[in-house]
Amino acid sequence: MKHEKRKILHVVTNLSDGGLEKVVYLIIKHLDNSEFEHTVAVLTRNENDFLVERFKDLGVEVVPFDFDNRFLSYKSILKNIPQLSKLVNLIRRKKIHVVHSHDVFPAFVARLAYLFSVFMFFKPKRVIVTLHNIYFWLSPVHHFVNKILSILTYRIVCVSNAVMDYSIINDKIKRSKYQVIFNGVESEAYSPDPQCIKKYYTEFGYKANNFIIGNVGVLSVRKGQKYLIKAFDLFVKKVPEARLMIIGSERSHEKEIANEIYELIKMRELEKYIKIVPPRVDINKIYNVFDIYAMPSVSEGQSLSAIEAMLNSRICLFSDIAPFKEMITVGQNGFLFRSEDIEDIFYKLQYIYDNYSKLNIVGKNAREEALCKYNVVNMSNSYGLLYSI
Repeated sequence: MKHEKRKILHVVTNLSDGGLEKVVYLIIKHLDNSEFEHTVAVLTRNENDFLVERFKDLGVEVVPFDFDNRFLSYKSILKNIPQLSKLVNLIRRKKIHVVHSHDVFPAFVARLAYLFSVFMFFKPKRVIVTLHNIYFWLSPVHHFVNKILSILTYRIVCVSNAVMDYSIINDKIKRSKYQVIFNGVESEAYSPDPQCIKKYYTEFGYKANNFIIGNVGVLSVRKGQKYLIKAFDLFVKKVPEARLMIIGSERSHEKEIANEIYELIKMRELEKYIKIVPPRVDINKIYNVFDIYAMPSVSEGQSLSAIEAMLNSRICLFSDIAPFKEMITVGQNGFLFRSEDIEDIFYKLQYIYDNYSKLNIVGKNAREEALCKYNVVNMSNSYGLLYSI
């Protein structure tokens, strides 16, 4: 008798270049294809197709939808009703066993679809929600809805203890519903490689004496790049050979943030010191160019790029938000600064620069920590157990 695969439907907002999307890709890639069959429902029109082809290369069907994720008006509700019906039909047609949603909006839509699938005479066995962030922008109404919909939820997975603590406090859901699964990274792809540095210095026009600060992340209010740019403006006045590279794309719903960043660079006459580079498939190698890897995020769940930088033995400087406090022991595997505090960023950059020759062990410790804690096989296997139980 032929073994029936467990059919998993991943529900995401889009498939652009964010860390969340990479996590979904890695979960699927590292699970046993003889046991699971995956489909990805993409709820909104992609802002870019950075990962779509990678999913297709894994044999995963990517099904596009056209939801309006604002849900604020009569018009958006009318638009979303047929989209919801389409999602319910997908669940029924493919006989999905497990609906796994990633992030807040997909969690809302996926659980509605699970509820309505009862009327289509087919109901999945369970719904799993993964929370990838601390959602400080949600209102009390959102938290109330999350609490109600938790009744339909088999497990709420959080990517860090900080995310779980935030959700328990604000959504007021029982602790027994939760499980923490740390994000994992393919460590073999992220390791120090000094041989590639010259190549990238040539490509990006850097000189041998440049001191390069790197940041990887979408141009977003959550990522806080404007604070890093303002601190860098102070730093480059003290260290003229300093350079800043930000690798990331714009988001259509945060276009004003990207414009603010471009205007800030222009207004402070930093164009020759700062590069903003679109997402690249060779980012694993580009990390080697960075003397400091800086993340000024005001909100994270558990940053994939932070883990990647640690695996590359970079000296990491992160904001002191709760998820980063879980990752960093100050002075041992990295450094922290007060979130949104421009002067503190500057002082910490200056300290690292002044003591750089003594801090090699910090980068090595970061890699050892990441190798032990953020293992992609452990992550995928943990999700596989949830799909199979």
